[in-house]
Amino acid sequence: MVEIRKDNMQSKIICSKKCRFCDILEGKRNIGMIDNPVLINSQFYTLVSIGGFIEGWSLVIPKVHTYSMRKFYTNTLFINIANEMLKKIRKIYKKKCIIFEHGANHEGSITACGTNHAHLHILPYEKSLLDQMFGNCIQWVKCGIKDIADIVQDKEYWFYAEDVVNIEEAKGYIHIIEKTESQYFRRLLAEKEGYLQEYDYKSNLFLDKGEATYASLVTGYDEEDRM
Repeated sequence: MVEIRKDNMQSKIICSKKCRFCDILEGKRNIGMIDNPVLINSQFYTLVSIGGFIEGWSLVIPKVHTYSMRKFYTNTLFINIANEMLKKIRKIYKKKCIIFEHGANHEGSITACGTNHAHLHILPYEKSLLDQMFGNCIQWVKCGIKDIADIVQDKEYWFYAEDVVNIEEAKGYIHIIEKTESQYFRRLLAEKEGYLQEYDYKSNLFLDKGEATYASLVTGYDEEDRM
């Protein structure tokens, strides 16, 4: 179950042990329209991301309750739905896309950022996070998305790729986590975009941006097209 509270006029998400993504599959819509899947097939679905301070920020999620995406990156149904989402986002926002994952491996992992259910982030973004990533004295290794499972085995990891058109061809960088940090890529994006005090999705839902993203993705038109 997910509860939304407003403290000092600021929306916050209060998480219980129940998984929000599993709740959504059961038909629960605790956060309104952005709890409605944008795309869905027999094994995966896509959602607008809560806390998305960049319009277009979306997630690809397996229906099965598991902790990381590593074993799904060669799955044909995953590839199909991720590519359809990439195509939608690129068409609507007319921008390149980045993808990233905080790859946890157990319940309650700090790496999971408070969401104990695997998901891949996709968002329209023209800038690069590589300068921040490599400037943090963290070891990154080049890899293709299909190689992630073999590289990480059962370890926790971060994965990032930019200018992604076809998910199966995505090539990026992976880090086997030694020192955990919650919401790592959200923080890097927040540094770039001036949201450093607001990037925690549990305290800052950015529902206005999420609702605008949902409306654009389901209609196929951006704000400028609708005017």
